Amino acid sequence: MSFEFATDVLPQVLLAGRYPLADRNFSVNYLGGSINALHIYDYYGKIRLAGNQYDIMPGTITITPIGTDARYDLEKPGFHFCTHFKFPGHSGKKGRTLSLPLCINLGDAKASAESKFMNLVWWMQQTDVSPEASHAASLVLQEFLIWLDWIGKMRSGNLGHKARTAVVSAAMELDRRLSGEISIPEICRSASLSQNYLARMFRSQYGVTMSKYLVNRRIEFARHLLECTSLPVKEIGARAGIPDPQHFNKLFRKTTGKSPSAFRNS
Repeated sequence: MSFEFATDVLPQVLLAGRYPLADRNFSVNYLGGSINALHIYDYYGKIRLAGNQYDIMPGTITITPIGTDARYDLEKPGFHFCTHFKFPGHSGKKGRTLSLPLCINLGDAKASAESKFMNLVWWMQQTDVSPEASHAASLVLQEFLIWLDWIGKMRSGNLGHKARTAVVSAAMELDRRLSGEISIPEICRSASLSQNYLARMFRSQYGVTMSKYLVNRRIEFARHLLECTSLPVKEIGARAGIPDPQHFNKLFRKTTGKSPSAFRNS
């Protein structure tokens, strides 16, 4: 069993906070009712959920879908983060549907998850004083759920923590330096990884080489400038990190099927 949600529908957050729990021997049954529940644990124990039993520890997340009961057996009392939420009727748009396992071990992502969740808690604390707070909480929770899906996809590539961090850092560095000269070997050295290894891990994660990723991002930036500014094409190429006009024209045409001027005119 998994938890599925449509990305074009915002969840309605009913509560969010940090709460104590001291259940032993699966003695208390938490009825699923008409809400979904998500927990981030800070203790050790077991949970029975949807006919399965899972070990929980600091950094484990469980999602209890609507209508699913849950029972706990803790080694000793502790605290967990918790949110209750539900989704309104589908909007009719053709958004993607994502699927999350009911039990997720965050591992090295525990601190990031708790930081994101505290943002959700903060917005829920503002609902009595700000009419926009509920909407903000919905946005934060949706981003959190999509982030959990992203974490799962990252790990499905069998990347270790160091490689995963290096790949994300490399992509961010490429984005940061779009307009200037970039040395991919230098980026690899700063990550303390061989160029071949980082290149292989980068491609497994993003589906393209670092060089192709850089070209795609530069052309995307150039398209934005062509659409939104009156800058000359030559200047746009330079700002996108491709100062040679002929080379810029060739790359742009190869990527978009049009020359920069034809793209702007269309």
